[in-house]
Amino acid sequence: MRYKHTQKGKLHFILYFATLSLLTFGVLISHGRFGTGMVFCGALVCLIFGLSSHTLTVKDEGNLLQIVSGPLPLFKKDVQYSEIKDVEKTRSTIIDGWGLHYGIGKGWIINIWGFDCIALKVGEKKFRIGTDDPTGLFEFLKKNLKKEST
Repeated sequence: MRYKHTQKGKLHFILYFATLSLLTFGVLISHGRFGTGMVFCGALVCLIFGLSSHTLTVKDEGNLLQIVSGPLPLFKKDVQYSEIKDVEKTRSTIIDGWGLHYGIGKGWIINIWGFDCIALKVGEKKFRIGTDDPTGLFEFLKKNLKKEST
């Protein structure tokens, strides 16, 4: 059984708006070199993060689960099935936010939109994957973990 699912996010719209706003502001204040440079750097950062938050693809790669953001694959995580100790369906909160970051006591999270997540225990570490297909991903991982343990 193979698995591949791509979730489409909406956060990139906010980041593109910020990019355009910063570029417009940078053009308006173009008389100051340092300030303009900082504004354009901010616009570039927003653009890069926008390009990396269109999609989040989770796919089976044989002996590992691969999580990749896109279309600019800034965030990529490979998880060996043999290292996964437990899997559960859960939800993140607005406080957890979106993106790739570490939450104290909650572990790492990769989430581009929404609140449905799959929580993995990988070794002693916690890891959450945001998805708009929580049931499909959960069932796939549960079946795969049973195969690994036999």
